Amino acid sequence: MVTGSALLGFTSDWSGRFTGEALAAVRPKNTEQVAAVIRACAEAGVAVIPQGGNTGLVGGSVPYKVTEPCIVLVLTKLQRLDAVDTANNCVVAGAGVTIARLRAHAQAAGFEYGVDLAARDSATVGGTVATDAGGVRVVYWGTTRAQVLGLEVVGADGEIVDALGAVEKDGAGYDISAALVGSEGTLGVITAARLRLQSPLPELNKFLIGCKSWGHAREIFNKVAMSGVGVLAAEALDLATMQTVREVNSLPPALPNDWPVYLLLELDGVIDMPQDLEATMAMDASDRLRLWKYREDASVSISTHPNVHKMDVSLPVQHLDDFTKSLAEELPKVAGVARWVVFGHVAEGNLHVDVAGPEFEDFEVDEVVYRLAAKFAGSVASEHGVGRVKPHLLELVRQPSYMQTIKRVKSAWDPNWLLNPGVL
Repeated sequence: MVTGSALLGFTSDWSGRFTGEALAAVRPKNTEQVAAVIRACAEAGVAVIPQGGNTGLVGGSVPYKVTEPCIVLVLTKLQRLDAVDTANNCVVAGAGVTIARLRAHAQAAGFEYGVDLAARDSATVGGTVATDAGGVRVVYWGTTRAQVLGLEVVGADGEIVDALGAVEKDGAGYDISAALVGSEGTLGVITAARLRLQSPLPELNKFLIGCKSWGHAREIFNKVAMSGVGVLAAEALDLATMQTVREVNSLPPALPNDWPVYLLLELDGVIDMPQDLEATMAMDASDRLRLWKYREDASVSISTHPNVHKMDVSLPVQHLDDFTKSLAEELPKVAGVARWVVFGHVAEGNLHVDVAGPEFEDFEVDEVVYRLAAKFAGSVASEHGVGRVKPHLLELVRQPSYMQTIKRVKSAWDPNWLLNPGVL
């Protein structure tokens, strides 16, 4: 148990923007200890804030704005990692296992885990399942939801529910595991997951292409995808992101000329580039790492600026240009905005908008970005979750009947509303 000044590392999120107060941080070593903690909290009426690698950006894993007595339930010591089941192409991993460790474990057995993201060294299995994390392989293997075959979870009453399963097809009753994916710790605490593993990746080619706009980048992706070449990743970043990454990391220009948007494609084949485009292909391993660095260092690089508001939205792909043009019109009107960058997963229309300048307590710029996303029929929560920052924005993208259903499910699973209060 952690108390006193040492608590700060568990009550503030990675960005430093969201922080709160807790009675203690508790770090159980196994599922039985998790259950004991939750039972004790249920008896005492103390709220429980589940936390994995604490890489979230919406205040969902820290006691931000939690007014009732609470503890932070840190799950990083749940390090179960079974031998890879090579007959069924899956593995059982504890909630505290990092994505990097899981991927290395799968690769050692000749498999791939289908989720990969820049925070792989800190993000955990439990946290990524609870938020249905995406990452750079969604275009090929889907989000975390597509990898989950079963879960072990501790309910709000401290009861351990083993829904890890053993077979691929199982229609015996409700799919409890499916309900927990993306629930952000509000219905139960995930302690382990049985995860699908994929065949090894083929040898990949990486291309960086200069594009005239976000819509143009999407058009290029469509043409490549329709050509029959396998697309393993389709990432994009705007010129401001590219300039920021270059400044922070002292990197050379990616292409001879500046382009409004850069498209990074990872393919299992080779494509012929149109003559009117600038593009470069990675020629060796170090070159591949260099091209990826422009994209993977985007979030960290902009974070060298003060007070970075990190926002995550999804757009129908036909509205990518409408949204980004509206951002360019509206963000300069917000007091304190000094710089902004846009980057993300162009295949799914998932954009990350990072804005530097306004004080952390000022949410005007957040509201502008999320309301623009809703205006163009998008989502205010793509892969970072809703957390405690965006519940009031759900009415922009969800019908009242949907919200009522969420409340009924929450009340049935957690009658006293003690699991991650204020989230969703």
